[in-house]
Amino acid sequence: MSKRERGFTLLELLIVVAIIGIIAAIAIPNLMTAIKRSRQKRTMADMRSLATAWEARNVETGRYNASGAQVPGITNAVDVNDLEYQISPTYIKVIPKLDGWKHPFELFTSQPWADTASAQGYAIISPGRDGRFS
Repeated sequence: MSKRERGFTLLELLIVVAIIGIIAAIAIPNLMTAIKRSRQKRTMADMRSLATAWEARNVETGRYNASGAQVPGITNAVDVNDLEYQISPTYIKVIPKLDGWKHPFELFTSQPWADTASAQGYAIISPGRDGRFS
C-alpha cells in the first residue's frame, strides 16, 4: 500500500505565477489609464457644478462678482472662499475647491470681485495633472 503525495509540482506553480504576471502586466496600465480618466472626469464635473451654481447666482443677482464696496488694489482673481460665501449653500451645497489631482481651482472674473461694476464673465481653471498652468 503506497500513499501518493497530493499537491502541485514546481512546474505547475511556476506556470500559474507566470500567468498571473502576464495578467498583471496587462491590467495595471489599464487601471492607471482608468484612474487618470476618472480624475479628469471628476475635475470636469466639479467645474461644471461650480459653473452651474455661479450661473444660477448670476441669474438672480445679475452679476458674476460680489456686490459690495470697492477694495483698492484688488485683482480679478477670485478667492474660492469668497465665491463659497456667495453661492453656498443657496446654489450649491458643497463647493469643490480641489480638482481630481488635489490642486486648487483658479477662478477669475472680468471685473474685480468687490468692484461695483458688474462682471460679464468668469473663468474656472484647473492646473491639471502636472499642477501647472501652461
